[in-house]
Amino acid sequence: MARLRLGVRLPEGGSDVRRTVAQAVAAEAMGYDSVWLGEHHGYPTYWPSPQLVLAAVTARTDRVRLGTNILILPLADPVRLAGEFALLSNLSEGRAVLGAGIGWDEPEFAALGANARRRGAVTDRHLALMDRLWHQESVSYRDDDRTLADFTLSPRPAWPVPVWVGGRSVAAMRRAARHGEAWFPDAALTVDEVVHGFATVDQHRAASGRPPAAFRPLVRHVVLGETDARARRDAEEYLRVSHELHLLRGNPMVTRASVGDFASRLADRYVVGDLDTCVDWVRRLETEVGVTDLVVKFAGRISGDDALAQMADFAAAVRAMS
Repeated sequence: MARLRLGVRLPEGGSDVRRTVAQAVAAEAMGYDSVWLGEHHGYPTYWPSPQLVLAAVTARTDRVRLGTNILILPLADPVRLAGEFALLSNLSEGRAVLGAGIGWDEPEFAALGANARRRGAVTDRHLALMDRLWHQESVSYRDDDRTLADFTLSPRPAWPVPVWVGGRSVAAMRRAARHGEAWFPDAALTVDEVVHGFATVDQHRAASGRPPAAFRPLVRHVVLGETDARARRDAEEYLRVSHELHLLRGNPMVTRASVGDFASRLADRYVVGDLDTCVDWVRRLETEVGVTDLVVKFAGRISGDDALAQMADFAAAVRAMS
């Protein structure tokens, strides 16, 4: 079995972009295989253009892959985005990964003049068009929003741009099977849901004449503590605050009842505990679920040097598994 590849979600949001770039450099030195940023607009804890920050990371790193988790595709212009990821791929010599999804935040769509109700269909169109722009010398295309007549993207990517498609629905899994190199399940799914999702994606790939996906990525929140009990307390507080924020934003996937349902939320979705307990969880994800690429987001009451120390300890422990 190939070695598990380990990625990390970087801190984001605010005006101190250099802090995130420095943490990406540190992650590479710790042995992480990839670094990731998300996208949201009007959030204090996200940036509106992760690919712009990843371009800065490219200049300071040599090995780590640079990915978006998740870029909200229907908010983007596909021609511009195809060009931006071609540039990022060429700048990084093939290290860019486009993790893309349909989004959910209706005020965010309204702020950018996008139609939230059409986001699934728009995402499908964008993915198909971007693939053509990356691979075809000349593209002619027309939809309700744009017309391309013998258009050539310049530059095109000299390296392939892998597309990992996020989302929890059956439609998202079909989208991943049709357009992506991988389905990119998020941290809110249980282990059983992830296993079922990977199988569903491969079934759809087979129906389209495609082989099983070579990549099985997964995102997980990690809450490390000196003891399992301390880590659990920190995780419960983190989950409470996170759910309240999503309720305020109108996330349809979060209900008032689920905010207090800590036991079921933590039991099979978060990696929580001391270092040994967390490594046991990672081993399970690799051996029982078949995860090839684990992207971790450190949560709980950590910041600054403590966050870097946890990143280093976790990476060293996971590497010692193999």
